[in-house]
Amino acid sequence: MIPHFPVVAMVFAAMSLSACTLEMPQALQSHPQTPAQPQQKPQPVMPDAIAASAAKAGTCYAYVQTEADGSATLFTGVGAGSVPPVGQVKTDLSPARADAAYAKELEIMKINPECLSTYTVPRQHA
Repeated sequence: MIPHFPVVAMVFAAMSLSACTLEMPQALQSHPQTPAQPQQKPQPVMPDAIAASAAKAGTCYAYVQTEADGSATLFTGVGAGSVPPVGQVKTDLSPARADAAYAKELEIMKINPECLSTYTVPRQHA
């Protein structure tokens, strides 16, 4: 009778564990409050006039846009004919970081064989 004790203990442990897991979802569902979702800033949009110029196939573009909160957004990519052009958007940049990223993109455009032409608008002119 003693050799069966570990088996009986394991059966009771498994039964109590399954009872806990079955009750857990009910406890979570009965909680009336859910945490508030953080509000996301709307994604910046490139102005239509800039997008049309940057969208031309083979046009490498870099456009810095100053946002209302003082931050900057950098739009970069190679136009393929679609408006708005497909590319990368870097948001919430400080003016100094936006200028540095813009300068780096200009250097890349000089050596990129895909750049048949370039369209650039620095932060100061945006």
